[in-house]
Amino acid sequence: MTRTALFPMTYNVHGRLPGRVMPRSYIFAEMVELQVTDVAREDAPIAVSWKVPYIRAHITSAEYRPMWLFDAEQQQHTVFHEGRHWVRLLRETPYENSPSEPLQSADFERDAATGAFNKCLGFAVPTQGQRKFEVVTEDPGNRFDEIIRHGRAKALDLASGLDFISVDGVLHARCDQPCFKLVPAWYEVERSAAITSDGPARIKTRYPVVDTKELREPITLDPLRVPALPLSMRDDVARKCPKMGKDIDQFEWPTVHIPESLSADDDLRLEADYRVHEFLAWTENTLGSRWALLEQYFRKPTVEAKLDYLLASAREWPQFESRYGVSMAPLRQAVEALDNRSISIAPGQTLAAPLRP
Repeated sequence: MTRTALFPMTYNVHGRLPGRVMPRSYIFAEMVELQVTDVAREDAPIAVSWKVPYIRAHITSAEYRPMWLFDAEQQQHTVFHEGRHWVRLLRETPYENSPSEPLQSADFERDAATGAFNKCLGFAVPTQGQRKFEVVTEDPGNRFDEIIRHGRAKALDLASGLDFISVDGVLHARCDQPCFKLVPAWYEVERSAAITSDGPARIKTRYPVVDTKELREPITLDPLRVPALPLSMRDDVARKCPKMGKDIDQFEWPTVHIPESLSADDDLRLEADYRVHEFLAWTENTLGSRWALLEQYFRKPTVEAKLDYLLASAREWPQFESRYGVSMAPLRQAVEALDNRSISIAPGQTLAAPLRP
């Protein structure tokens, strides 16, 4: 059975209205219809499960908040249905590092129109000093004399991916294949801090968290970003998070219950994105600028386009290497990944990667 729920697609517009001297932020909502389909447990088995660590770093963006939510057992998981992953939704909690209750489908269908669940789905919510969102039927941009930031396009993109199933009465949202996020923990020091291949010295360590939302087009290459890696790259996670061995009580490798739920193509594409992202960040931190030949990589829509784009710049690699002493190994690894080398995962095991021939 499929049911329809009304949902307010909210977004912020920061601008100046006629007659106002200073710009300010306003929150608007456009009502959209969302579908919730009942699915039997046997048709949506648990695919990947993981332990969620306690928050070890300050997360500046609300879109990262859901990856820290966990249930009474400090667990989270996805189910596999119709060839893709669906993440169990948990209620927002007012306190950090506290267990959360699964979100019941009936509660969502009843209260979604109020905006009660917008934050956990990544949409804008009123902040202190803002009034409740205003419902509109079209883009309110023509009201403003000046617009500095407009969040409607991002909200439309986010809303286009919303789809839900109900398993045993619990709401699950369509999501990306689970991946690692490497969350930085940092401390402010002198701006002249030494730059290393892993970024400024003010980053003391990173902590791995499993998440179901990729960063396909990084907004920034700042070293304080939150990089995404496929679950198969366990060795790289261990290298980038050297202190996690001391926090073994807080971290466990995720368990893959359904190996066929993990797409090798998705893993390899995400690996390539990670390699290119790290290379660009390194050149920016070390040389003071990004390598212009790769700036459009993340805008390419397909694996084939990404591979062609990298290969088109390959003739410049030896010269760039000899001139600046920069290793092009990450780009060669990205090409290998995009060229579809296989990944295999044995049934019932925790991931130990890279698992390749």
